[in-house]
Amino acid sequence: MIAKRYLCTVDRAYAEGLSLGSLRSWLRQGGALDRATCLALECEPWLPDMLAIRRWDEAAKEPGVTVPALSAYRDLLEGCFGRQSWEMREVGAIL
Repeated sequence: MIAKRYLCTVDRAYAEGLSLGSLRSWLRQGGALDRATCLALECEPWLPDMLAIRRWDEAAKEPGVTVPALSAYRDLLEGCFGRQSWEMREVGAIL
């Protein structure tokens, strides 16, 4: 939520590109941030990551968008969660 509020405050093109539903939720969430809050966020080392995730989330809402295969994220996932098995396995029925 704070990522959308920040982006809408500092990036007019981002705000204008929101769907009507997303724009409404932005307003319900409090709308534009004040200058002090923006400045405080800009001091946070995680701000670029938070904004990237928000943009990915927004892009994922576009029907027909081509996304990379899961294997494209292998290095990132293993960096976060350790080595993984990448073999496809059949999932058994849950009784």
